[in-house]
Amino acid sequence: PEHVLTHVLTCLRDRNWDVLYEQLISSKMQQFYEQPDVGREQFDSFFISNRRELAKTLQRIRGGKGFGEVIASENENEIVYALSARVARNYKFKNVTFIRENQFLKLHSIW
Repeated sequence: PEHVLTHVLTCLRDRNWDVLYEQLISSKMQQFYEQPDVGREQFDSFFISNRRELAKTLQRIRGGKGFGEVIASENENEIVYALSARVARNYKFKNVTFIRENQFLKLHSIW
């Protein structure tokens, strides 16, 4: 998941919503945003309006794994990283879910 975190952070930094959408998020999330009543605009809007908070969470997850600040769990094709309760109170987003699609790991959700 570290390489996906790095790529997502790069997309947030560069405001590259197309790469994030087309290459890094799961196909289930793409299907969600392709629904007529949702739309790709909501995807862009979410990442634009939450850019700093998302980056803050992803950076803490990436850097805090070796210090007991992140709890990782894996269930079949899903990996969840959660900020520990001690750290999470300072963050809007506290969890990141990745889904394995064939040989690739994709970002599925951040909440």
